[in-house]
Amino acid sequence: QLSTIFLCPSATLTSLSLHQCRTLTNEVFVSMISSLESLQHLDVSWTRIGGQQREKVADGTIVRDKPDIFARIPKGLLTLRAELCDQINNANVVSISESCRSLVLLDLSGTRVGDFGIKALVSGLGSTLQNLNVSLCKWISAEGCGRLSGFKSLRSLDASGTLLDDDALSLIALGLLERELVNLNISKCRNLTNGALGILAQSFSKSTALAFLNLGANNFNDEGIVSSQFLSHLPPSLILLSLAWAAISDDGLKTFHPSTPCKLRSLDLSWTRVTTAGIALLLDKCPSVHHLNLSGVQKVTPELRQHFA
Repeated sequence: QLSTIFLCPSATLTSLSLHQCRTLTNEVFVSMISSLESLQHLDVSWTRIGGQQREKVADGTIVRDKPDIFARIPKGLLTLRAELCDQINNANVVSISESCRSLVLLDLSGTRVGDFGIKALVSGLGSTLQNLNVSLCKWISAEGCGRLSGFKSLRSLDASGTLLDDDALSLIALGLLERELVNLNISKCRNLTNGALGILAQSFSKSTALAFLNLGANNFNDEGIVSSQFLSHLPPSLILLSLAWAAISDDGLKTFHPSTPCKLRSLDLSWTRVTTAGIALLLDKCPSVHHLNLSGVQKVTPELRQHFA
């Protein structure tokens, strides 16, 4: 299939998926992509392309860098998915930021992008990018995570499994939640503390668009929920909330006193310490909840579990 596309490129092709093409080389990718001038959507996830290429000059003794493989990507590209391309690094991301100024969606989850790459993205795509995924990017420091607040048009951010901490979250809350951010996933960020709940609670009053919030598998507990009154400050636009694996019980749920009509429809409390009594109290205050994940929750009645199965 790769050879067919390579030999018969179509100038009008707008979407190309190379997902899991593990034999794809940088050379073939460059030859292929440079001929697809109308390409708007590209998926190279789970491939091995990327990294810095080097070549020998005429005498065979001097090594120099080749042009980056993303330098010739079509300028009209709108979406680029590079999930788990573990060879993609900062140099590649710099080329992406310089070559693809029209990008609205970029998935770099599981790549080797670091602080320098994030800085380049903010500089090149800060006013256009709407959807960014840097999940599991371990090379981005807490300071680098804070730089994510520089994106002015971001609607969706997935920073799960990163080194995000409370200070970085403060910048994100100030820079993104007060704009038009709709989806925020900061699950599995083990550097976050209960203080993060207070940061979010304070910013919720200025958030008018946030609809999906994933806080699962973080170090949150009842003390943080109670002291921040987090559940009482949820934005009225929120329809999905995940607190999965949090050390919260009915004591935390009792603080749910929304000041505005609750529109929450989906709540994930899987593997928490809540009971039937606490859930009943919450549902009484927020009857809009239609989907409740109770996987791993021990102290709930079979009837309640069946109702939301």
